[in-house]
Amino acid sequence: MTNPKYASEKQKMSLSLAPALPFTIKADAAKYRKSLGTTRIIIAVGITFIFWIRLGPLGWLISVVSIAALIWFIIFLITRRSITVDTNSLYYNGSFGVVKSANFNEIKSVEVFDNYIDPGFGAMPRIIVAKKSGGYLFSIAGIFWPNESTTTLLSSLKDNKVALNFHTQPVASADISKEFPQLVPFYERHPYWVVIIAATVIFAAIVAAVLIFMV
Repeated sequence: MTNPKYASEKQKMSLSLAPALPFTIKADAAKYRKSLGTTRIIIAVGITFIFWIRLGPLGWLISVVSIAALIWFIIFLITRRSITVDTNSLYYNGSFGVVKSANFNEIKSVEVFDNYIDPGFGAMPRIIVAKKSGGYLFSIAGIFWPNESTTTLLSSLKDNKVALNFHTQPVASADISKEFPQLVPFYERHPYWVVIIAATVIFAAIVAAVLIFMV
């Protein structure tokens, strides 16, 4: 999947100047909000009308509020993510405040996929930081991180002698999992199971909320 020749040429290109250390970049949900799309809105509306038919106007109202609250909660969690680079280390602050870190000499490589295909949002960049000890420090996708921020991050890592490997072919999670199985989390290796479980949990939660309010 990797094109070594292209990766070598790409790394010789001048990236934007990295800012002074330390610096922090943050996730931005603006692109995510804009990319929710007509299809998702139609599906959400369709789900709410199922509740209208089954449980009446109150069930419809509660389902609308529940779905809106879920979307808001997802966006809130996304905006809590940040990445900090200091003189020796890289830190990833997740949605729930858990911080993962690694010294530069503990990073095996940074795999940059220029055309990662997300089944719901289309093509975007994706960056995965692989550790020498196995696994990955973090994986970020362009739908949540502005291009300026990711370019700044890559520039700083390059300045700190971290290996950058660029992949130009269009790839999906399944392609990455075949080439780098240790760099793809469970929910991406088994997307259909995750969708089924998530849909079941969400549907059950809305039903429970409707029943509670109707009792």
